[in-house]
Amino acid sequence: MSNATPSVEKADINVAPLEIDAGVIFSDRSNYLCIPLDRFGLASADNIETIVSSCECVKPGLVRYSDSSTTAAVGVLFEFVSEEASSDSTPQLMQLGVVVTLTMKSGEIHTVIVNSLRAESTIN
Repeated sequence: MSNATPSVEKADINVAPLEIDAGVIFSDRSNYLCIPLDRFGLASADNIETIVSSCECVKPGLVRYSDSSTTAAVGVLFEFVSEEASSDSTPQLMQLGVVVTLTMKSGEIHTVIVNSLRAESTIN
């Protein structure tokens, strides 16, 4: 009988996914959403190795912002990429669920599902 312990693959260390309702996202305009790292259960960005999106329509990245006059915080910024407005006179609506994965240096994986309704804006 062997005393060897099984190795843990990076993909085996998952944290339950967080779901965020981003509301209505206008597909023909630039849109942004910032979620503080503490919503992911993370205190610091130091251990984040990668952040990837399941869709080219959402570009995730880290951003620093001031959460009070003396304190800086870090969040994940979701940039919703704008598209050309459709020439079709019928507004195009699409329910969208984008999976964003944060992989930690330890191999732990944090997943967030960003749900939104993508629509074209009609008011200038």
